[in-house]
Amino acid sequence: MFSIGVDVGGTNLRAIRVARGTRIEARVKRPTEAALGWPAVACAIAEAVRKVAGGKRPAAIGIAVPGAIDDARGIVTESPNIPGGPDFPLARTLRKLFRGSSLRGTPLAIENDANAAAWGEFRFGAGRGCNHMVLLTLGTGIGGGIVVSGRLHRGADGTAGEIGHVVVRAEGARCPCGRHGCLEAYCAANALVRSAGRIAKTPADLARLADRGNSRAREAFRRYGQNLGIAIASILNLLNPERIVLAGGISNELDLFGPTLKAEACRRAFALPGRRALILKGTLGDDAGALGAAALAGI
Repeated sequence: MFSIGVDVGGTNLRAIRVARGTRIEARVKRPTEAALGWPAVACAIAEAVRKVAGGKRPAAIGIAVPGAIDDARGIVTESPNIPGGPDFPLARTLRKLFRGSSLRGTPLAIENDANAAAWGEFRFGAGRGCNHMVLLTLGTGIGGGIVVSGRLHRGADGTAGEIGHVVVRAEGARCPCGRHGCLEAYCAANALVRSAGRIAKTPADLARLADRGNSRAREAFRRYGQNLGIAIASILNLLNPERIVLAGGISNELDLFGPTLKAEACRRAFALPGRRALILKGTLGDDAGALGAAALAGI
């Protein structure tokens, strides 16, 4: 018996066929078609699921998507980077696309991508063995997922975990959301590169410069850690998690900003939460969202 997990990114989507546990039996990667809107994205998801299923019927299908989700109805209520909303009926659309195939009638779950990644790390990765965990995804944007007492915390409207929009600088830089001072305005990939005067095109390029001793690159990562540490101190004080797990591409550079992050978080947090919590890198990499989605769907 197997389940299917899909992680829908802005550029590509990944589908995996996973047996009980984390044994991945097959993978499919294809363009998301995000610019064409949600109807086209739904078709891309359906094609990837059919391909990775290989003509067999899965126990369940989990889909991790960017944006705010009404998980009970399978509706994407808001997704700023994919047109076709608000309130796109993704689950209903996929069920129609699965008619006439072995996928017809398969249980289907839709979840926010950061929530799915948090659940993946909690069940199978860096969060195993704890009861209270917060995940931050550090990449093109900043996302978050919260696990409290072993349960995924979605909030009253399914939008809990929008850590990228915690304010770290009152009246600060303008965020893509339109507000000012959000963590995402300082710690998203473009913001990190911009803070160094665009001496590199990507955070990975900037990290290579920092490793070679470039002072502007090293200072950019220091400020990055400071801003992230301010937000994490608020998380520690509010939720008192056992672990803060960092995922996404920028987490690969933790050695460059981690010391500043931890020092700033401990300086601003109450003593016990600051001392207790482990701040560490996720272990599942790009598979976290798909594994979490499959687990939420039923494995």
